Amino acid sequence: GRSYFGISGHNGMNALVQGSAADFLKLAIVKIRAWIKENNIPIRLVMTIHDEIVFYFYKDAHLYMGHVRDIMEDFPEAYVPIIAEVETSVTTWDEAEGVEVC
Repeated sequence: GRSYFGISGHNGMNALVQGSAADFLKLAIVKIRAWIKENNIPIRLVMTIHDEIVFYFYKDAHLYMGHVRDIMEDFPEAYVPIIAEVETSVTTWDEAEGVEVC
């Protein structure tokens, strides 16, 4: 349902892929939010970064991460499979240390 003007070749293909990914990410956020509310899950959606969703798990993250991944991959209308990777961290950005780049 989108129209792209003045785009051709590689840029046109890239716009289709990135636009579709953005749409799927927004739909996943809606599905995950509904699941959180319906089940009173102790998770807070913090932010999105490009094609990632950052959550804060108040406790027992391991109990919920698989279900979040399943929701993010459940798009049968997609032409290619969507694979979601789930990672955890026990640190915050405030606790992150600088990295020396050579």
